[in-house]
Amino acid sequence: MTTLEVEGLIIVDTDDALLVASRDSVQDIKDIVAELSAENRDEVVLHKRVFRPWGCYQGIDSSVRFQVKRITVSQGSILSLQLHHHRSEHWIVVNETTKVTHGEEEFVLSKKELTYIPVGMKHRLENVGKIPL
Repeated sequence: MTTLEVEGLIIVDTDDALLVASRDSVQDIKDIVAELSAENRDEVVLHKRVFRPWGCYQGIDSSVRFQVKRITVSQGSILSLQLHHHRSEHWIVVNETTKVTHGEEEFVLSKKELTYIPVGMKHRLENVGKIPL
């Protein structure tokens, strides 16, 4: 983003939103948030990028029957062992190397490899590489 010859503006540009407001009216943002909240809009409580101790994830697409997330796992970090009663997962490694727990089995996946996690299967992943996974 570029601006020219503007004064007295507050400009905030994030993955979630763009705000351009005069310095004098920036306090009115609470009214916009209240209106979004009254409409039960997800934007009030959900952000595209969510940070966790192991890294972050970003919502890419979603519908009633699916959601797509980009998960970034910091070097040496591991997600908690988990299982889901109502959804399966497909993982595709975009870069680096990961150790996958898949039920009772553990194996390594590298760039461009994938795995399927069926409903009810315990799973987790660990970044065993040298850069963010």
